Amino acid sequence: MSKQTKTHWKKFTNPNYLGTYAIDPEKDLTATIRNVKKEKVTAPGGESDDCTVVYFEEDIKPLILNVTNAKQIERLYGTPYIEEWEGKKITVYVKDGIEAFGQVTTGLRIRPGMPKKEKPQISPERLEKMKEAIGNGEYTAKKANEQYDLSAKQALEVKDMEADNGNA
Repeated sequence: MSKQTKTHWKKFTNPNYLGTYAIDPEKDLTATIRNVKKEKVTAPGGESDDCTVVYFEEDIKPLILNVTNAKQIERLYGTPYIEEWEGKKITVYVKDGIEAFGQVTTGLRIRPGMPKKEKPQISPERLEKMKEAIGNGEYTAKKANEQYDLSAKQALEVKDMEADNGNA
């Protein structure tokens, strides 16, 4: 049975900006700030307002930055100056139970604490040396997965190498 894809109705109301509908509530979204600027944003009802908007290096929609999230970025990086936020990573998540405009709703928040460092990709040469070290019992598949962002194929190769040599 194939997984059915569902469309949240909010995807059609203001599709130009990041919203809770665009992030899996079970996962965080870490992105790099390209720049922050003030711009006129038109709400679904047609009302316009000047908003602070964060644009990202990654290919994701910009985030309308509210005061709560702006203060969180300031705390994270120790500066209130938006120019000094450029190139910095933030982690956005979906939070339930936010009070806004007299209602309790769901919203986007920025995680306190620095985003987790991303694991590097592994070069083919390094992968071969790693498999050799695993074969010699000098390295483990677990350590390889902790240290590198291995593809499913690479992870299987490493695991198989460990199993073939009785090191599992």
